[in-house]
Amino acid sequence: MKLKRILPILLALSLVAGAAAVLQAASAHQPAFQTAPQVVAGEGQNYLLKSDGTVWAWGDAAYTLWSSPSVSYFSVPQQVLGLTNVKSIAAGYDHAVALKDDGTVWSWGYWFYGQFGDGNYDSAFEADTQGLYADYLNLTPTQANISGVTAIAAGDGFTAALKSNGTGGWGDPTEEDIGEEWLQPTPAQATITGVTAIAAGADTLYALKSDGTVWAWGGNFGGALGLGVSSSAADRFTPGKISSLSGITAIFANEASSAFALKNNGTLYAWGYNKGGQLGDGSSTNRTAPVTISLSNTKSVSASGNTAVAVKTDGTVWTWGTNSSGALGTGNASNTAKSLTPQQVPGLSGVVSADTRIASVLAAKSDGTFWAWGQNTYGQLGNGSSAAQNSVPVRVTL
Repeated sequence: MKLKRILPILLALSLVAGAAAVLQAASAHQPAFQTAPQVVAGEGQNYLLKSDGTVWAWGDAAYTLWSSPSVSYFSVPQQVLGLTNVKSIAAGYDHAVALKDDGTVWSWGYWFYGQFGDGNYDSAFEADTQGLYADYLNLTPTQANISGVTAIAAGDGFTAALKSNGTGGWGDPTEEDIGEEWLQPTPAQATITGVTAIAAGADTLYALKSDGTVWAWGGNFGGALGLGVSSSAADRFTPGKISSLSGITAIFANEASSAFALKNNGTLYAWGYNKGGQLGDGSSTNRTAPVTISLSNTKSVSASGNTAVAVKTDGTVWTWGTNSSGALGTGNASNTAKSLTPQQVPGLSGVVSADTRIASVLAAKSDGTFWAWGQNTYGQLGNGSSAAQNSVPVRVTL
């Protein structure tokens, strides 16, 4: 079930510049654009960023984040046309986002909550009884009204972007229970300084400051704010400091309302929703404040549904939580299997990026190959297979 979106519309994060820009003479022969390969998982759709800066997508076309509504799904990747020199990508519940090397932000998919940041939205979408979802769909990337962006994040109906002088956040911060709605269809700024990184959950936003502290605001489902309380009454419309965290160097979040933080001494922390054991602390108990996880040398973490995946600095991949559709990637096909602590995915090395959403798991390797496992209802494996699932990694066809 889609989580409620309860996000503040003002997301201003003013970043203190640390060093002067260094001007370099332009080369007579510009080298070909290169970036680190990346994978992100959407709601039944998967995306990959190749090292040449092109973006590819496959999977469920019901949300049609890149193709024609007449197509059911794609079982092998299709290039997202009109995008070049992309350096990072993100996916929300029903839209995808790309950050280009020139600092511009581009989105495609559904725009009804203003998540494209181009000024368009439709506050009447929730009352649409005709199911005319195609009326709110862009099949090609649309540029947001923001520039100079250095990082992006996407949640359920909103997008956030970090600039060298602040952030812009836009989209749907709706609290449906009280019948009030605030839509921010263009980037807006507010009041938190010194931010170096951002991460987005389903309806929660996180900011890492240059002093190593972590701040959170938005929805508190499962204790996602990390402030020590579980009640939805604790939802915040302004940033709140997670007081138990210090010396943090990286933050990670995804649509599971679970979040992770990496300390400068290598300690990994987790908090939030934990029904499937996706926090990796050996329990299935929601954690309203950060707890330590027994996983060393962590590079990145992603959690979705009831499963989590991590990449270590040695390029190995580790998973924990529930094994729905074989999402743990260990060869066990049982949907009822579960691991409450991290375990290594056999046969994968040299991985630089991994992501998961709704029992579909992706990995990008340093050699330019991409791998997938778990659910394949909409062709998420990306290898043309019609199998319903796969419990070990298979190579995505490109």
